[in-house]
Amino acid sequence: MSTSDHGTAVDRTVCDPGSRAKIEDYYGVRLKDTDPRALAFVVAQSKSAGNEAFRTHRYKEAIRLYSQAIAGDESDAALYSNRSAAFLAEGLNDQALWDAEKCIALSPSWPKAHYRRACAAMSLCQWQGARQALVKGLELAPGDAAMVARLAEVDWVLTQRGAARRAQAAVERRGVVSRLRELRCQAARQAALRQFKQSMTGPRWDLEDLDWRPTFLPSMKTRPRPRAPSSPHSTLLRSYLSSLADLAGPKAALTTLADSRRWAQYEAALCTLGAAACHVLVLESGGGVLGPLAARAAPQASITSVQRGRMLYRMAKQVAQSNPGTRSEGLTLADCVQARLAVAGEEGPAPEGGVQVESRADVLVTDLMDHGVLGLGLLPAIDDAARRLLTPNAVVMPSSLQIWAQLVEVSPSQASGFDLSPLDSYRWWPGPEAVQLDSLPHRQLSAPFLVDTLDLQARARAAAAAHRCGTGRGGGEQGSERGSGGSSHEQSCEGPALPGPPQPPAANRSAAWELDVELSVPTTGDGRLTAVAFWWDAELAPAAGPGLAPTRLTNRAPDGGPVTTCAVALQHLDGVAVKGGGALSLRVRRDVGQVFFSTSPPQCRARHALVPRWHFDMVRDEARNVAYDGAISRAVARLKSRRPGGVHVLDMGAGTGLLSMMAVRAGAASVVGAEINRHMCDVAEECLASNGCLGRVTMLDRDVRRMAAEPGPDGAPADLERRVDLLIYEVFDSGLIGEGVLHILAAAREKLAAPGALLVPASARVFAQPIQMRLESAAGFDVSQANRWRWRPDYEGVDLEECRNDWVALADPVEVFAFDFSASLENMRPASAPHELLFTEAGVVNAVATWFELELDEECTLSTSPHRSGKGPTWQQAVQWVREERVAPGQTRVLIASHDTYSISYALEEGAAPGPDHAGGVHFVELSDGAGELEDRATGVPLVDPVWKEAFDSLQPLNSQIVRACVQDPLEYRAIALEAVAFASRPHDYDLDASQATDFCVKMMG
Repeated sequence: MSTSDHGTAVDRTVCDPGSRAKIEDYYGVRLKDTDPRALAFVVAQSKSAGNEAFRTHRYKEAIRLYSQAIAGDESDAALYSNRSAAFLAEGLNDQALWDAEKCIALSPSWPKAHYRRACAAMSLCQWQGARQALVKGLELAPGDAAMVARLAEVDWVLTQRGAARRAQAAVERRGVVSRLRELRCQAARQAALRQFKQSMTGPRWDLEDLDWRPTFLPSMKTRPRPRAPSSPHSTLLRSYLSSLADLAGPKAALTTLADSRRWAQYEAALCTLGAAACHVLVLESGGGVLGPLAARAAPQASITSVQRGRMLYRMAKQVAQSNPGTRSEGLTLADCVQARLAVAGEEGPAPEGGVQVESRADVLVTDLMDHGVLGLGLLPAIDDAARRLLTPNAVVMPSSLQIWAQLVEVSPSQASGFDLSPLDSYRWWPGPEAVQLDSLPHRQLSAPFLVDTLDLQARARAAAAAHRCGTGRGGGEQGSERGSGGSSHEQSCEGPALPGPPQPPAANRSAAWELDVELSVPTTGDGRLTAVAFWWDAELAPAAGPGLAPTRLTNRAPDGGPVTTCAVALQHLDGVAVKGGGALSLRVRRDVGQVFFSTSPPQCRARHALVPRWHFDMVRDEARNVAYDGAISRAVARLKSRRPGGVHVLDMGAGTGLLSMMAVRAGAASVVGAEINRHMCDVAEECLASNGCLGRVTMLDRDVRRMAAEPGPDGAPADLERRVDLLIYEVFDSGLIGEGVLHILAAAREKLAAPGALLVPASARVFAQPIQMRLESAAGFDVSQANRWRWRPDYEGVDLEECRNDWVALADPVEVFAFDFSASLENMRPASAPHELLFTEAGVVNAVATWFELELDEECTLSTSPHRSGKGPTWQQAVQWVREERVAPGQTRVLIASHDTYSISYALEEGAAPGPDHAGGVHFVELSDGAGELEDRATGVPLVDPVWKEAFDSLQPLNSQIVRACVQDPLEYRAIALEAVAFASRPHDYDLDASQATDFCVKMMG
C-alpha cells in the first residue's frame, strides 16, 4: 500500500478503481455483471497459463496472466504469491515486495507468504526485514528446508555486514583518535618550545623526536639476532638486565619452594635411579632443594648442584647449611653458572671464576621449565651438559617434555553497560604472558592439542654423539641438518621417535627453527581467537613396571594429575573469527628458546603501546564499577539542583574513561578526563567514541598537579574552561596513597575545583594487621632462611584472599589512618601514630598487611580487606616485610605507623633511629612482656640478605641514570627502547632471562 497525493491509501498490486472503470467503459463490460462461473473459469485458466509461462521462464507473460487472474479475483493470496515470484525473476524487486506484503495481508498464517516477502526483501538488501519474515515463516512451518537455507544466508550476510560496519566505525574512530593524538603532540611540542625559549637553551634533538614511539612486530620474534658487534647501549643494558635477573631470582624461587607437588614428583622419580647412579648433575631453576633431594634419594652418588646465578647460589647454600642432618658430604654446590663448570683433565684448567668436577655425570636432573616452557634455557643447558659434563649414555630427568596448547578467546572488555572493546587491541605481551588460566575470563575454542614432544634423553645422546664425532653440532643447534636431534619429529640413531605432529621436509623449514609445522586444529565453539594458551607436561621417570604410570609433572592438567604452581603461558594473537565444528590452520615454530604460534594470514599488527595488566582487572571488577556508578549518579543528581548551568566534572587519572562515561550517563553537562599517560588517552578516546561519548568528554594528557583553570603568567593557556563541580578519581594503589592521590587532590581542590565541589570518593580508612607469611620447610628440608629473600624497600601487592592458606593473622587489625579527602591541608602534613597490638595467635611475625576502606559517599563503601569475600580483582593488599620475631598469645607490641603523603610505612617506636637491617620495615617494641629478651624472640633469619642488599644498592645509580636518560632525552629513550624491543623479541639470542627482558620492554612501551 502507498499514499496518494490526496492522502488516501493506494493498493499498488491491483488496478485502481478509476483505471478499471475506463477499461470497462472501453470494452462495454462490467465485471460485477459477469457470470461468476465464467469469471472463475477465466481466473483459473489465466492462473494455469501463468504457471506454465513461469515454468518455461517467460516471466513477462506470467506477470501479465497473473495480473489478469488477479483482476478477476483480488482475494486469492496464491495469485499474489505467484506474481511476486515472477516479478522477482524479472528483476522487478519492488513489485515483488508489494505482492508479498499483499499476500501476507490476505493470508497471514500461510508460511509461503512470509517466504515470498523474505526473498523480495533479500533482493532489495533489506536483510533485517528478510530475517524477520523467515523467522515468522519458520514459526509457522518449522524445519522448512528452503527457509532454513535462506535464514542461514541472511545471517551470514548480517554477520559480514555487521563486521564491515564495525570495521568501518573502528577506522573512523581511529582516525578521530589519531587526529586528537596529533593535536596533543602539537601541544606538547609547543610546551617544550616555550620552556626552551624561557630558559634560552636548545636541545640536541628535534621537537618531533618527542612523538616517537617504539614499534613491536610479531615478525621480530622470527628473526634471529644479527651477528654484528654489540652497541654500547646493548652491552650496558644486557649487563643491567642480567643483574636484575640475578637479584630477582631468589624471590621468584620462593614460589617454587612452596610447590609441594613438584618436590613429591621429583623425589618419586629420583628414587627410581637406584644404586646405578654414581654422579648426578643437578641444574636448578632456583630454591636450592633439588640438590639435597637428589642427595637424599641417591645416597651412594655424588651430587653437583648448579644454580642460575650468584644470588640463587647463596640461597641454595643457606638451605644446605640449615639441614646438617641431611647427607651433605656428597653434595657439592657449584659456586658458578653452568658455562663455567668443567670436568677435570678434559678441557684444561677451569675458566676464571669456574669450578672443576672430578668426573662426568651419569644422571642429569633439571627443573629449568618456566611458564613459557623454554624461557629458562632448558634446551641449551641440556645440549651444553651433554657435550661437556655428561657421560654418553647419561640418564636425563625429565626424559621427555610434551608441549600442549589450546585456542582461547580472552573475554572482551565490557563494564557497567559500556563497550570497552577498543581496550582489547592493547591486550598483548612481548613474550609469553604468565597467567593463571582458571582465574582469567576466557572462552575455550578448542580442546587441548599436542604441539610438540621433546625427547630430552635422545637429544642429550645426539648432542654427545655429535660432539664426539667432532661436528661441533649439538642436538639442538640452529642450522643443523638434523634440526632438533632430540625432537620427536625426527628419527635419530638412538632409536625411533615418539609420536607427534607431522614435520614438513627439511627443505621447507627455516634453518632458525627446530620445529616448523602447520597444525589443523578442530574448533569446538564460535568466537574470536585472541590467544593461544600453552603449557608443558614432563615425564620425569618411565613407568616402574607393567601396568604402572610414569612419573609426570605438568603446569596444567585439564584431565587431572600432579600440577605444579607454575603459571601457564598465553601468546596473544591479532584476532581470528572461528566457528565451532571447523578447523583452524595454526603454524607452530620452536627453537631452543621459544615457542611461537601464528595464524594464516600471519599476525602483522604493529604494537606501539601497552596497557598495564591491572587496567583489565579493574574494568572487570563489577563490585567496584557498580559502587562508583551509583556514587557518581547520586553526586550528579545532588549537584543538579544547585548548578542551573549543569554539572561539570573532572575525572582525575581517567584511564580507560570508564568513570567519565558514568558521569555522562548520570547527566553531567561536561566531563574532562585527565590522564598523564598518552597511550591511555588514546585508549580512552577510542572507548569514548565506541560509546557515543566523545563529544561530551574531553581527554587531556596532563598531570592534574600541573593543570590550571586560569591562563598562566607565562601565557600558557588554561587547561579547563571553568572550574569543576565534581571531582571523581580512582588513583589508589594497594597501599591507598602510593599513586600520589593526596597531592593530586590538594592541587585539584586549590586550582581546579569550584567552591562547594563534591568528591567521589569522599574519605578513606587504612588498616594494618601483623601476619605470619613464611616458609618453614620444603620436601622435608628446613628452608626458613629463604624468607630473607622476600624483602623489598617498598611494600608489595599480594592478594591475600587468593592465598589464604599461606598466611596467618596473629593479631586483630587496627585502624592506622583516616583520610578526609576534603581536608587537603591536613592530609598534606606527614603524620605518625603508635598503635598497640594484642597478639591472639602464636607464630612468627614477618610482615604487616595493609588494606583500606573507601567511603564513596554516605551510602556506599568499598573495602579491600582480605577477610571479606567478594573483593574484586582491582586491588590487592599491601604487604611490608619486617624482621622476624616470635610472638605468643597475650603479648603486646607497639606499631608505629607513619605516612609521608606518598606512602605508609611502619617503623620503630618514636625516638629510635632506624638501622640498615630494618630499612623501610616494621619493628615491635615489647610493652607487657619485660622478662623476655629480643634474642629469645628472634628466629635467626635476617630481614634481608646483606650481600643481596649491597648488590641492590649498587645497582640503583645505574637504574636512576637510565630513567633520567629516558625522561630527559628522546634520542636516548629511542636507543634504549629499540634495544628493549629486540631483547624481548628473542631474549635467548642475547643470553637474557626471558622474564626480565619482557618486563623491561613492557616498561619502555607502557
